[in-house]
Amino acid sequence: MSDFYNNQTFFTDSNGMEMQERKLNYRPTWDFVHTNLNDSNENITGNYFPVQSALSMKDIFSDLIFTVMNDRSQGASALSDGSIEFMQNRRTPGNDNKGMPEHLNETDSLGNGIRVKASYNVQLFNNSKTHNKQRLVQLRTDSPAQYFFNFGEQQAKASPLQTYISKIVKEAGVERYVKLVTIPQDENKMILRLENIGDYFLNNG
Repeated sequence: MSDFYNNQTFFTDSNGMEMQERKLNYRPTWDFVHTNLNDSNENITGNYFPVQSALSMKDIFSDLIFTVMNDRSQGASALSDGSIEFMQNRRTPGNDNKGMPEHLNETDSLGNGIRVKASYNVQLFNNSKTHNKQRLVQLRTDSPAQYFFNFGEQQAKASPLQTYISKIVKEAGVERYVKLVTIPQDENKMILRLENIGDYFLNNG
């Protein structure tokens, strides 16, 4: 993005939950420059972070927010103002002497490099006029619509569980998106997990 200034600061979602503030060449608990960057060329790798669902940045002179949302866990960074990059597939032609004794070059049955079919959603918006779509995209990516068909004669009945869960969630103070995770345990038994995926960055961004 041209004329977009985020002051070397961006936000990443590293675990599918709260957005974390990141700053280039900086760590809040130690001197990153003199410890990690002195006499090394790792200024790029040292600024890459795990991203589960999105990397976002704010323009310091306006209400513009630039967000890229991914569909799988990847490494990503914002090495310059107005620029976001994701590492979609890493390939090396030889040993890079970074701890792995062999090069990374996965190929298919024909010897061609494998293709990673990742997809991305991009939103550039004025936060004072438009709603942030990040969590909505995350929910649709993590839990796509599922179709169920009943070919029996028994008519489905409305369950009171939906109303009961909605009431509990609202009483807990959750106002917007909730991620529902179901974990089957046994016959007629499952663990129901509700995750509040709202956070400070999204509510006040």
